[in-house]
Parts: sequence; C-alpha cells; structure tokens
Amino acid sequence: MKITCLQCLAVYSIDDALLQSGPVKAQCPACQAVVVVQPPGASSAGPKVERASAASLPPMPGGERPSPPAAAASQNAPERPAAPEERCSRCGGLIREKLAEGGLCQRCRQLRDVQKINEEREWRVKREDGVILGPLSLAEVKKKFQLGEIAAGDLLARGEREFRLGSSYPEFLVFFRRPGENLQLKMVSRESRTGRLLTGIILLLVLGGAGLAWWLWPRAGVELPKSDPLQQMLAESPGDPSAPVADPVEVLGSARRLFWRGSRLGYLEADRLLKQVLRADPANREAVAAWVQNRAMLDFTREEVTGRKQALDIVDDALRRDPDNIQLLRARAFLLFSLNNLVEARELSMRIEARQPEDAETLLLRGMVMLEANTELALESLQRSLKLNPQLLLAYHFLGEAHIRQGKFRSALADFEQRLKADPSQIETLVAQARLYLRVGQFKEAQQAFEFILSADEQNIEAAVALAAIEIQLRRSPSRALDLLAGFLEKNKDPAARAQLLAQRAIALRLQGKPVEAQQAIAAAVQADPMCLEALYQRVVLAQEAGQIAQAVGWSTELKASLSNHARLAARMAELDYQVPRYDEASRGLRRANELDPSDLEVVLAHASLFLSLDDINQAYTWLRRVTGISPFIEEDFRHLRPYFDGPGFLAPSWKRIEGALSRYSDDPLAHALAGIVQFRMGRAEAARAELQKALELDPECVLANLYLGVMSLEAGKLEAAVRYLEEAHQADANSSAATLALGVARLRQNRADKAVALFEDILLANPADVHARAWLAEAWLARGKKDRALAEALKAYPIDRNHTHVCWLLFRMGH
Repeated sequence: MKITCLQCLAVYSIDDALLQSGPVKAQCPACQAVVVVQPPGASSAGPKVERASAASLPPMPGGERPSPPAAAASQNAPERPAAPEERCSRCGGLIREKLAEGGLCQRCRQLRDVQKINEEREWRVKREDGVILGPLSLAEVKKKFQLGEIAAGDLLARGEREFRLGSSYPEFLVFFRRPGENLQLKMVSRESRTGRLLTGIILLLVLGGAGLAWWLWPRAGVELPKSDPLQQMLAESPGDPSAPVADPVEVLGSARRLFWRGSRLGYLEADRLLKQVLRADPANREAVAAWVQNRAMLDFTREEVTGRKQALDIVDDALRRDPDNIQLLRARAFLLFSLNNLVEARELSMRIEARQPEDAETLLLRGMVMLEANTELALESLQRSLKLNPQLLLAYHFLGEAHIRQGKFRSALADFEQRLKADPSQIETLVAQARLYLRVGQFKEAQQAFEFILSADEQNIEAAVALAAIEIQLRRSPSRALDLLAGFLEKNKDPAARAQLLAQRAIALRLQGKPVEAQQAIAAAVQADPMCLEALYQRVVLAQEAGQIAQAVGWSTELKASLSNHARLAARMAELDYQVPRYDEASRGLRRANELDPSDLEVVLAHASLFLSLDDINQAYTWLRRVTGISPFIEEDFRHLRPYFDGPGFLAPSWKRIEGALSRYSDDPLAHALAGIVQFRMGRAEAARAELQKALELDPECVLANLYLGVMSLEAGKLEAAVRYLEEAHQADANSSAATLALGVARLRQNRADKAVALFEDILLANPADVHARAWLAEAWLARGKKDRALAEALKAYPIDRNHTHVCWLLFRMGH
C-alpha cells in the first residue's frame, strides 16, 4: 500500500505483509519522522506522525541509527525563519547535498544513471549456435558486424521484442549489401521533353538487348552459372589446385584410417587429404561423404558452427544429385549429430542401418546417436562396431561416455586406457580421463592427469584452467594458483585462452584480499575476450564488493542474457537491488535464485538475513526454517570445480545485515543461530561457535544451534560432542532431514553403522528422492560389509543426480 509522510508529504510504498500483525512504525528517510501505519481498513484517520529520539528508533536497513531531531523551542522563544528546504523532484525526499544536480537526490541520480545505461543497451543478438549476447548498444552491435562476430544468419532483437534477421533492421542494412549495390543506377527525371524521350530510348535498347541475350543464350550452348557450395569451400581453403594428387583410392583409405583414430590432429590431416582429392575430382561422391563426415567430428566439441553448416550445404547439394547414396546419407547423419539435431540423426541412422546392418561406421553412428535415448542399445552398437573394425578407436571414446551414463566408472576408465594403449598421444582421451577422475572425487589423480596433458600440449587451456581451479577451490591455495597462472600466461598468447586464465588470476587475487589487482586482471581478460563468461561474472562480483553499484547493475543485466538460469547471478542481482534499495525486487530475486537451485544453502541464508534486516521476523524465520531441510554436508557431497566461483565473500552482505539487526534482536535465539551459521559458512569458526552458544543460552532446544554446533564438532573430530548436540537437534525436531542426516553421519563415524542405517532409512521413508540420504545409506551398508546392498543404493541414487560427487565416489570405490 502507499503511505504519505504528514511531515514532509513524501510518498512511499510499504509491503502489506508487514501489517498483518497490527500497526507498525516506519521512519521517513527524508525528514526522519516516524509514521504509524495502520492495517488497511483499521482506521480512516490516516497515518500518525511521531517525533522519535535516537534511542527509540531502530536503524533503517543498511543504514545507521538516525540522530534525534532538535528539541522544540520553548513557546516563549522568538521564532526564527525556517531555512529553505530543497526536495528531490523524483521521490520528494529532502536533498541534503549543497549542490543537487538536476534537482535529484543522490539515490535518484544513481538510479537515473543505471536506467540510462540500460536504455542505451537495448539490442540482443542470438547467434546460430543458440548463444544470446547482450544487451548491447547500437555502436557495439555495429562493431561486432564489422569484426565478423555477428553472421548473416544471426538474429537480433530490440528491447523485449522478438528476434528477427539482422537484414530486417534498417540500422544494419549496410552490412547486408551485395558487391556493387552501392553503385545502382538511378532514374533522374528531367523537365524537358527531349530528356524524357532519350530516357525512353535507352530503356528500350536495354530491354531489347536483354531479351535478345535471353533468346540466344541456350542456343549458344552456355549454361548459367550456379552457386556450388563445394567449389566455394575449396576456393576459401588454402592449397594449390594444380598440385599433383596421388591415387585417389589410396588417399581416401589414408583419410578414413585417420578418421578412425578420432584425434583432432588426425581429423586435420584427413581434411587436407580429402580436399586434394576433391580439387582433382569434385564429382567424387565417396570423397565428398568422407570430407563431410570428417568435418562433423573435427568441429564436434567446438561452439562455432559455420564450418558444419557449410558442410551441410555441400552434402545436401550432393544428395540432390544422388539421393540414395548411402555414404552421403551416413555423412549427413554424422553432421546432424555434431549439430545436436539428435532426433533427425536417429531417424536417419535407422534408415542407414536397415541397409547396412553390419557396417562398422554405421554401427558407430548408431551408438553415438542413441547414447542419451537408450544407453544399452548404444553400448551394444559400439561394441559390435569395434568387433567388426578393431581400428575404429573413436568408438572407445563413446563407449566410455556410455559407461559413465550407467555409473560404470571403472569400465569407462578401461575404455579410455584401451584407446590410449593404441594411441598414447591422444590428448582428447587424456582430457576425458582427467574429467572422469574429477567426477569421482579422485582429485590427486585428476591433477596428475592434467599435468601430463600440459607436458604434451602446453597450450591446452582446459588443463591449465583446471589445475588453477584445483588450487583455488579444492586446496584453498590462491598463492600456488597465482604461481601456476603466471607460467601459463607467459606461454599462451591466444586471446580467448588468456581471458580464461586472467579470470582465474582475478579470483585468486580477490581471495587474497587484493581487489585492485583483481580488477586490473578482469579488465585485461574482458579486453582479450569480451565474451568470456567467467571474466564477466567476476567483473560483476568485484564491482559489487567495491560498492560500484551502478556498474555492477549494468554488467549483471548484460550477463543475465547469457546466464539466465544461473542461481548465483540471480542472487547477486538481488543483493544489488537491496543496496539500491529496492527491497521487493531483492526478495523476488533471491526467491528466483532459490527456485533455480533449492540446495544452495547460502541463498536461503541471504534471504533470511534480508527479512531480518527489514524487521519481518515471520518471513525471516520461515526462510531460516528451510535450513533444517538442506544437507549440512552439501560441500562434501558436491565437491567439484565450479565454473563461476564465489568463495566465502558471497555472504558478506548477509553478515552486514545480520550484524545490524542483532542489536535489535539480542535476546532472540534464532537471530543468533542465523548469525552463527553465516559465520560458519564464511570460514569464521570461532565467531560462529560463539553466536551458536549464545543461541543455546537463550534456548537450549534451538534446533539450528544444536545442528551446526554438532556439524562443527564433527569437522573437528569431536564425535561425542557432535552426537550430543545432534541428538538434541533430532529430539527437538524429528522431521528435520538435516538433523537426522547429520546424526546418522556422526553415528557412522562412531562405527555405529546399524544406528546410522536406521536414521538414513527414516529420511528415505519420508522422501525416497533424497539423494544425500541414499548416498550416506550406501556408505553405511558398505561399512557393515554388505557391498551388494551398498551398490544397489548407490545405483538408485545415481540417476537422480549424476553430478553428485559422493555417489560417483562410492560407485568408483566399489569398482563399478
């Protein structure tokens, strides 16, 4: 509802939910008066205004306690003329600055700057690969057209309108003109009769000549030139058209064997050989099919799709001339798979398999396209392809991927090792092996694998970034990461790769408490690659932590187009709304972040702290209640490398809000419990323990305080104390899955697996989809020596969440 301050007539909004329990007091930010707001319909007399002292007023959210207004002068004192007051033309609040630009207060000027940034950046670009860029300004879009970063097939949208082809916008028409279009002849009208007559004669001559040429052209035996995508591809590719070509059959055999190896170097060499054959004989259908099929796998892991779309034009043109050619159809299916058009690729592969049921490459294709739809069928097809052609090493990669989808990590590792045995220099397989070790929580082995990759290929950016991230996120050693990154940056000159490395350097510097150097690293990263998402995210984080609200809002709005479903970005934007301040938007943003990732404990804590700072106790406790349903071992269960890393600084704004509210709620145990949990998540163990103990002094049955004191005791290895705290939490709230889970873990570490099993089964009885409880149940059965039951539980948990590190680690440990 809207309320008006009767002292200064400023108008504000207040949430109706705050009035459910009766009248509330709200302080006017403009004149410091206190407005007593009645619930709707309670009174028609309007809000009542009081003058408040500093001792009686709670501080405003995010601000300090206001100083008391000057005491009223006695009635006998002479009246003084009131000082002229200047009020903001936008919000009506009192302007306290001596010089107010444009008649606006400081907060409204800041909002105007943010709005201006957003209004100028109104263009969005949807690339052919599905990536959305923006919002961008008109100048930025034109610059991307000039640099070739926006292709003719990309779609553009202005504001919130639908995406259309760029050629439909007059602003970008100049980029779609054909050669010579700027030199079109224009008819110039003349007033004189002679001029009009000459113009007519010229037109008749031109039309007559065109008609005569049209009549004579077919009789002269000359064919009209047609656009040939194959000739266009060959013209764009380097090479000597007059160079002699060896026996085409032999060259095709060599290229096919290179394709079977499944390595990028092999694909590149096969591409070169096949282009030689095509230059000598463009009508060679086998060579066309082999080139298209090879091109599909050459660009399989790349985001850029221009080369594959050109290959699709080539194979479609060849199929128009020879629609039943089985090799061309198979090449097209490989290409559709590479372009992630799996439905059409599956349909086409079924047609091909019906005609070639015992062809190794056809079975390979069938296994690839059925990997997600039917893993069992994919495995069968891939194994048959290797039986028919043991040299088809590419099949081992997809066999490994199929076994990973089944949770058979040992089998996947054996597939990768079999491929490396035949080709030890296979970098792609080494990378897949290192990723597998990360997935199953074998971080030491993963680190060794990435180090080996860099020894063979020092330009491998994935290995370099992974090694730095392991030091930053898992080993908590940013100094070691900086040493590694310095060496990587010295060796790597590719702009996109340097941007990723500089983003990791910025994270390490931020964790070391060096924000200025971190911002310099991010500026260099964005300059090297303006589309590096990790760098753009860290730029938002650094701007927010530095208090650069307008810049952070603008940059986060730009990034939202590319990370629309990223929970932490949504939470960051909500924190920015709180600082503006826009409290309703901040609450909605945190709710959206929680919907995107319900297991993110820190987002729930941030939301609870927001309502506590706004003195909405009921909502604060409602969100705090959710903590009892989230596993306190979430970091252990999902211990992997995060692509957008926040670190403990994410909760810094939450702690500031809680710190300000604790003076008002010093006798509230839940407020102290919230403070303790936030401090614990920020890595401040001693301060957290003090707050949690304070909560227990106020309420010995406080579930949250007992729960997290028990968790902290578990981390410290104090099992008896942990069990004591956790039993108190469990008895106070038997429905709390977090308290039950933590007590079960404590019993398991006490070698009381029988009691642990009972506790974990209680959780699963209420929620069979609780993947955390099922993972710990599997570990409890394993501790009791019942491997079959443990494996069965782990295999039930794996399809629920294939990224659950604890489940993957258990399966790998049990040899699965």
